Amino acid sequence: MAVIFDEGGTQPGTDEGGGQVLDEAAGFVNPISIYPITVKVELLINGTWTDISRYVYQRVPIQITGGRSQEGDTPNPAQAVLTVNNRDGSFSPLYTGGQFYPFLTRNVQIRISAAAISTTGNHYSGYRFWGEVSRWPPLADLTGQDVYVQITASGPLRKIRQGGGKGSALTRYYASLAGSFAPIAYWPCEEDPFTTLIGPGTQGGTSMTVTAGTPTWKAISNFNGSGPIGVINGSTWDGLTGSFGSSGDDVFTTPGTYTWTASTSTVDARCWGGGGGSAGNNDGNAPGGASGGGEFAKEAALAVTIGNNYTVIVGAGGQAGSSGCVDLLTEICTQRGWLTYDQVQPGDRAMSVNLETGIMEFCEIGKVGTHEGQFHMTRLEGPGLSACVTIEHRWLIMVHNGIAVR
Repeated sequence: MAVIFDEGGTQPGTDEGGGQVLDEAAGFVNPISIYPITVKVELLINGTWTDISRYVYQRVPIQITGGRSQEGDTPNPAQAVLTVNNRDGSFSPLYTGGQFYPFLTRNVQIRISAAAISTTGNHYSGYRFWGEVSRWPPLADLTGQDVYVQITASGPLRKIRQGGGKGSALTRYYASLAGSFAPIAYWPCEEDPFTTLIGPGTQGGTSMTVTAGTPTWKAISNFNGSGPIGVINGSTWDGLTGSFGSSGDDVFTTPGTYTWTASTSTVDARCWGGGGGSAGNNDGNAPGGASGGGEFAKEAALAVTIGNNYTVIVGAGGQAGSSGCVDLLTEICTQRGWLTYDQVQPGDRAMSVNLETGIMEFCEIGKVGTHEGQFHMTRLEGPGLSACVTIEHRWLIMVHNGIAVR
């Protein structure tokens, strides 16, 4: 919004009541002066300074305070208070349809600049405030039609007084770690009073949100190197850690129903279907039928919504029949040593793989069965493996950082 001048360009135009005539299509200005001051408000969104001046309300003037009131006084941290239009949800940090989502985290940088022309025609411009926004409290009038956010931003002096300008010694230490030493997720919880966002202590991390209850911030100072941290007070905090592991995969191998939360907008989804069980034959006169093969499906760039929960169902493959066998000389590793079939007894503990953890452990043998007849056999030889088995015998193999049955 700007003042419209007369034809001579020296005096502001006025309406019949004597009020200044404003151009609503122009940028944000302070129309009180004859020579208006143009104000520009910017946020650092995902590494880019973005002009939000058109959202800033003039009905509540921008207030910038700070510094010393008298020589010798301790300077107060700079603070800027302004109100922005939030009817479209642009300044709601958790609104996925907002144009700035998901970058309205804690301590987003903000800067306010001003430009003006003096009565002598000299041009002046410069920044009047540069700081950070710690929270985005949503507000509205009684009708719900006027939706806005009152932003309170603080200058760098506030952080410097809290701990070196970049948080406490503990926060700076974790932020300095790299590679495999860097934490997957970390929240220092050294927040200012009344905040509802818990800022991340890792580069690129996302804030946690207080979804219920009221924590007490800066309540405990007993941790060496840390700034005062909050007490939960029965409140509920919600945040995303993101995927982690040696390859960044989330692997589900045990039959059941799971809830998976998306931390990125696209994922590489792969699924191995369980094979059908072989048709066993217990009369010893013929081999069982071959088991059905499991199907493999892949979607290299499956679109998902960050923060949404998705249901993952892992079905059980068919149970193997009793025709999967080894020859008379194949041994099994037990706690009593390597034993052949005729040496193994129910109750012996044999080496096995825990399908939930992928860790090898001893498991109790419940029953020992034998089959007589003629069978199609295959020999498996490799480092640490030597076995002669029927072609229907099923094995555990490592697949994509998970375990599959083949």
